[in-house]
Amino acid sequence: MSLLSAFFNQKIGTICTISRNEYGDKVLSAIYTNVPCRWQESNRTVMRSESEIKRIRADVWLNDSYSSITENYIFIKDGKQYKVYSVELRYNLDGNIDHVRVELE
Repeated sequence: MSLLSAFFNQKIGTICTISRNEYGDKVLSAIYTNVPCRWQESNRTVMRSESEIKRIRADVWLNDSYSSITENYIFIKDGKQYKVYSVELRYNLDGNIDHVRVELE
């Protein structure tokens, strides 16, 4: 059980992966639905490289069962789509994954 599980009182409607169909169009495939989380709106900019500046729109904390999420995922909450900018796995004192922190653009 995560140290933060008491704070996971919000929900993400859908977490999807992005793939391409036979015509080369992007297709969203739902992986998780009704995901409990801690959601915090944000409005800050980060610089990945000298030429790439991104705006972070939300910070999300999830329990350890969502540790497979990567940067090619899309979160859908309240009808808005958010692209994963970064994923951080946070560990407990025993060295096991405690929770996942995700920055969304």
